[in-house]
Amino acid sequence: MSEPPRGWAVLGLLLALAVPASAQQRPSEEELFGPAPDGGTPAPRETTPPSPERATETPASALERETAKGQESSRDERELSSKPSGDLFAREPTRDNPLTIGGQIYLRSIVQQSEGQSLDKARFLMPALVDGYFDARPSDRVRGMILGRLTYDPTLDASGNPNLNARGPAFGSGSNTAGSGFTLPTTSNPAVFLDQLWVNFDIARTVFITAGKQHVKWGVSRFWNPTDFLTPQRRDPLAVFDPRLGASMVKIHLPSEHGWNLYAIGLIDNAGPASTLGQLGGAIRGEFAFGRSEIGAEGVFVPSRKPRFGIDASSAVGPLDVYAEAAFSKGTGAQLFQNNPNPDPAQGYLGLFEPYTPTGLQVAVSGGFNSTIVFRENDNLVLGFEYFYNSVGYNSDQIYPYLIYYDLYQRPSGAPPSFQPFYLGKHYGAVYATFSSPTILGENASFIFSTLSNLSDRSLITRLDFLTRVLSYLYLEAYADVHYGRHGGEFRLEINQTLPPQQIGGPPTVIAIPAPLFDVGVGVRVKI
Repeated sequence: MSEPPRGWAVLGLLLALAVPASAQQRPSEEELFGPAPDGGTPAPRETTPPSPERATETPASALERETAKGQESSRDERELSSKPSGDLFAREPTRDNPLTIGGQIYLRSIVQQSEGQSLDKARFLMPALVDGYFDARPSDRVRGMILGRLTYDPTLDASGNPNLNARGPAFGSGSNTAGSGFTLPTTSNPAVFLDQLWVNFDIARTVFITAGKQHVKWGVSRFWNPTDFLTPQRRDPLAVFDPRLGASMVKIHLPSEHGWNLYAIGLIDNAGPASTLGQLGGAIRGEFAFGRSEIGAEGVFVPSRKPRFGIDASSAVGPLDVYAEAAFSKGTGAQLFQNNPNPDPAQGYLGLFEPYTPTGLQVAVSGGFNSTIVFRENDNLVLGFEYFYNSVGYNSDQIYPYLIYYDLYQRPSGAPPSFQPFYLGKHYGAVYATFSSPTILGENASFIFSTLSNLSDRSLITRLDFLTRVLSYLYLEAYADVHYGRHGGEFRLEINQTLPPQQIGGPPTVIAIPAPLFDVGVGVRVKI
């Protein structure tokens, strides 16, 4: 097998794509806190910059030029001929607001009830998140963004652990419930993160470059995105807010008025920090639109991982919006396990499994469809279905305690976890509905109904969300979900396993997780 491209090859690819073409306007950017912030710039205005000769002219040469012309130049000409000011914003007098400062405050309260547990013993969380950003746009062709994040939960201790033993430690903030809390990796409480730090500019209004820590999300599916290669963490598909942090990269975008976009990306920390040129990774992607359809294809090459390839497509077929995406790789980043044909009785439960490395082509495919029903003019009901197949998933929940044990005590530092919610089983299915009605609910309110099932272990979770905006900057939300199906399955996870001690003569390792019953939560968000 040929070796993946090294860092110098990736840099060469980036330079090769930065070739001038016919001038195009940048596509409109998404909202800062939207589902896929991507560091774009607005469509450029037609401005005429000063000539290079006059921009670099010194005050002395300017005076000589004025004397030669009989001092007939105007005050504006003298200003233009002087040395550029050191103040970047001072050179853009027509920019009304070159620097925007804003952010959001997001507070939530969550109650998690387990089976056989009295209500006063139910788990209580209060995760809080604060974002603050500086958005500098000195001109329509230059933009810079810094976004910092603070998380805090008063129900956790200073190390970010819950102050109780009711839940297993493998689930971050004491929860085995999907869609609750902010699942950012941390060992402190409060914790501070850098979410975005990037600079964006263009070359001849044709090639657009974004360099730094940024968000780039791939994939077209609603719940499962196997082609979302550039974000190190998996997304919680039930969460209404995606707290995942950006990744450091250099992105080159070449758009076209003919309906296609080309991207070349240099990866700096996709598989850990790249401290040498040989550790740099790269990615390429093409997007092509034709008629009512769009198709995308990409490849990711990181020296420490197998090459990964993906394809996604979406189209309107009659009254349906149809979408699908597929990811291909030879091998996987996470450690996989299988039944041990010769189990060791001395190891008990741990001896039932052994690690293995797949050698064939690994495939992950998700896809579905939805349809919008419009009634009473502005009332909308969206109905949809989605399916996900994961070739490296497990058919049985018997292995789940082993995966948790491995992640807690044996997983190498920096390696992806083996227990990954929503990606444990081989087969998943989901149905969903979104209802918005200005006449019944109000102009800015909606209901979201979702049911997800791990078809391999036959466990399910059903969730209802209500979202609304009141006043101008205040958003309110509430949700409730219920867990049912097979005991021990992913969405009704129940574990009570005693494992051998970590040290000779030490106490045994106990993983005790009661089966979840239901969860309720309310939240408030202020965005400025």
